[in-house]
Amino acid sequence: DDDEEDEWDARIRRTGCFPQHEALQDCYYEKKDWRRCRDEMAAFRECFRR
Repeated sequence: DDDEEDEWDARIRRTGCFPQHEALQDCYYEKKDWRRCRDEMAAFRECFRR
């Protein structure tokens, strides 16, 4: 069902780090290069450390 949340997204949402995950995905979608998304990656990683 297209209305159902993806299990991967649901797991990330439960961590409380979904906004950082979304920012990282948006950055990659825009720039097509993970190396240009280092700030977003660092924020996502830091969220998981908490």
